[in-house]
Amino acid sequence: MHNRFENATCRLSSAETGLKGLPATRTEGAPCAPVLIVGQSDIHNLGLRQVLNQHGFRHVSQAAALKDAKLALPGKPQLILITDPTLEPELPDTVSALRATHPAARIVIFVDTNNSAHIEAAIGLQAHAYLCNRIKSWALVSALDVVLGDSGVLSMDFVSRFVTQPSGQPVKSAEYSDRTPSTPQSWPLSNREVDILKCLTDGASNKLIARQFDIAESTVKIHVKGILRKINVRNRTQAAIWALAHYPSNNSMNAMV
Repeated sequence: MHNRFENATCRLSSAETGLKGLPATRTEGAPCAPVLIVGQSDIHNLGLRQVLNQHGFRHVSQAAALKDAKLALPGKPQLILITDPTLEPELPDTVSALRATHPAARIVIFVDTNNSAHIEAAIGLQAHAYLCNRIKSWALVSALDVVLGDSGVLSMDFVSRFVTQPSGQPVKSAEYSDRTPSTPQSWPLSNREVDILKCLTDGASNKLIARQFDIAESTVKIHVKGILRKINVRNRTQAAIWALAHYPSNNSMNAMV
């Protein structure tokens, strides 16, 4: 995997969804962590498990529901792959609680981008990566390495479906049922807020942003809250997607698997 993936949110294009073989081993020195697949034991998840085993991921387990899953100890890295964001009605609360108690866990959501219920459910989750469920296996492996490297990943199929449906109308998320996303002109962002918004599209943490601009982490939190309020979204993922829709030429999400 190339260094261009470091500290950047990775975009996976439509051409990179589907099935394709890849080399038998991952890049030497790639990060490693146990993997938990959350979802039904169907042929898709069995195939996913086989792909992971074939490409250097060890200790791959499976659970029908996240709330019942056996997790790694807090502070220990773990990949959690949720293959159906609609399977558990209480999943948003479960994910939020997991992120609070297991900060080293990395949550990946697989989304059927032809299923509006999947898209709406995924938007409401605080995940580290959103991947189209037709992603090629080689791109999946690279994306998981990016996530383990403490960066975020957005599949462009997911982003494009969020911005517009085939009808040309914006996707109606449950989170947006009574909210209309703002335009750049309706709530002008300060120069610092624009800079921080670009960092959010890079998948940067508050600590990394604070270090980059030589400001306190608490100041970054205040700026992020202000950005979310001004552009009328509820979390960092929605802010990153909003930036892609409104500042497509300025965002730095240009790494491709």
